Amino acid sequence: YRYPFTTCTNCGPRFTIIHALPYDRPNTSMKEFTMCELCREEYEDPTNRRFHAQPIACPACGPRVEFWDTAGTPLGFREEAIDRAVRVLRDGKILAVKGLGGFHLMVDARNQDAVLRLRERKHREEKPLALMMPTMESVTALCHVSPLEERLLHSPEAPIVLLLRKRRTGIEALREDIADAVAPENPYLGVMLPYTPLHHILAAAAGCPLVATSGNMTDEPICTDEREAVERLRGIADLFLVHDRPIVRYVDDSVVRVMMGRELVMRRARGYAPLPVSLSSRVSDAIAVGAHFKNTVAVSNGQNIFVSQHIGDLDTPQSLESFRSTLKDLRSLFDVHPARVIADMHPDYLSTQEAQASGLPVSTVQHHHAHVASCMAENQLEGTVLGVAWDGTGLGSDGTIWGGEFLRSTPFTYHRVASFRTFPLPGGEQAIKEPRRAALGMLFEMMGEAAFDDDMLLPVGAFTPAELVTLRQMLKKRINSPLTSSAGRIFDGVASIIGLRQRMSFEG
Repeated sequence: YRYPFTTCTNCGPRFTIIHALPYDRPNTSMKEFTMCELCREEYEDPTNRRFHAQPIACPACGPRVEFWDTAGTPLGFREEAIDRAVRVLRDGKILAVKGLGGFHLMVDARNQDAVLRLRERKHREEKPLALMMPTMESVTALCHVSPLEERLLHSPEAPIVLLLRKRRTGIEALREDIADAVAPENPYLGVMLPYTPLHHILAAAAGCPLVATSGNMTDEPICTDEREAVERLRGIADLFLVHDRPIVRYVDDSVVRVMMGRELVMRRARGYAPLPVSLSSRVSDAIAVGAHFKNTVAVSNGQNIFVSQHIGDLDTPQSLESFRSTLKDLRSLFDVHPARVIADMHPDYLSTQEAQASGLPVSTVQHHHAHVASCMAENQLEGTVLGVAWDGTGLGSDGTIWGGEFLRSTPFTYHRVASFRTFPLPGGEQAIKEPRRAALGMLFEMMGEAAFDDDMLLPVGAFTPAELVTLRQMLKKRINSPLTSSAGRIFDGVASIIGLRQRMSFEG
């Protein structure tokens, strides 16, 4: 009772503890824990619900939880560790919790000061934070939940589900149970239910919504090892709840939303990776290294494409190392011997550079054709389709930045039949974080230099006179102002023109 590592044949960790196939205990990180007689008796009994449950364990022979300070000194064990961790959450402090595929940073989601402190320490200004709710009833009290959304919350994958908040007025609004800083000015909340025994115990004991965001600094992979977490999360977490079951590979929480009555996976990770996409025919062994932003990698084996867990943007040494280790891990796990590497055609992407350095033949793919071909594979479409690919940026075959494309496509070929009108992006990548730059480029494309003389235009008013002089010359002379057809940048530009946002700190 209340043992945080209880499992049965149908539940418990898989992908995060397995070293090699087949999925047998000696091939997992549970090999370090020798089963006691009672556990072995259940494990070997075909009539028992723990028959051949590879992570089977109990307090006598299995992993244990510990409560640590920021120096990694144990302050409590087992039940005492959990009780002290709950008190930390109730006291408004930040708790780092080692879970299934890595660490979470947790705080009481009702405590505005605690949530703001977490944001400040994690350097996460506005991007919404995920919530772990104790019960389904607590979810429906805050959000509208459809039958499909409820099924997803209760599913074995147990993803974060984006749910529309209920609008509250009057006295109800004053009794809001979630701090404003959790998802500022956002009509949606990212919600999940507890999905491990440890999470169930914590959530039930705390009895309140908990922020459960990834245990990392922004743009870095999540921590998986407790000693690593003490080093990397010192300065963010006040205290640590850890355990001694090793995590073989990090896996973030998946993020899902329901659109048009269908499940849409927005971040493919725990529960969904590395489940395969099945093809209609066999393909030769290959590896695909993905793009630079929101990276995932994949390997092909027979008729299956195994897609990795979410890796993220390849902007830090830590994320690049995770990219390399994940690719090596997938190749080893599925015994893939690639004949070639498939990469984005953009030469400056680190993933493309890694492909070029692999020593294998490299096939490059246009970014938006890759989007369309992926949709075809996932939906088992064959022949020729009209693919509409709208996103942020991707290098086009004409050297401009595409992103608002209509492509007549097969899985292997494409023809660009239409696109949005191109416009310049002053500052290039800087425009991704400053919608005002995209807006200025759009206005310049439509109005020429006259756009700079109309100070009633909000994007123009968002710059200082000195900045406008520089930007005017950049656009006139096409200095660091690449042309783009990006739908993402068009949405940014419109947001600036109508006064919604001139700068932003995250995509979402």
